[in-house]
Amino acid sequence: MTLKEIKEDKMEYKYSLIVSQCYHQHHQFIVKMVPDFLERAKKMLAELKEYKGSKNTTYLGDLEWYKDEEVYKRYNYNGDEGDIYIVNSKTILSLIDDFRRFYRQEVERVKFSSGREVWEHLYEKHDYEKVESIVKKYFEIL
Repeated sequence: MTLKEIKEDKMEYKYSLIVSQCYHQHHQFIVKMVPDFLERAKKMLAELKEYKGSKNTTYLGDLEWYKDEEVYKRYNYNGDEGDIYIVNSKTILSLIDDFRRFYRQEVERVKFSSGREVWEHLYEKHDYEKVESIVKKYFEIL
């Protein structure tokens, strides 16, 4: 799908699941696809990385490697401060399956991340409301 097709409202993808991961924790948001999706996703990713404590906010993972002419099914950013995933879909229903999978991972991994310093770090660098406000700045959360 080209950017021109997106702008002409012939989007293959209509929704995105944005996942911010840090330690065991996954904050997940289903958002509407927009014509300038890639531009907004890059800005959002840079801001999320900065908030989460990244030393290098210019590296954007898959958003940097794939060409901007086409929107892909999935984008990953893997960093020391935690991962960020963007999964695109035609339907919300398929994103719910991904949402559940990330939730199961969180539940399974919480027992390995129970130290006080982990929870303090999550409070400071992965607060749900702060992550949500960054995502809302760029996309409409459904």
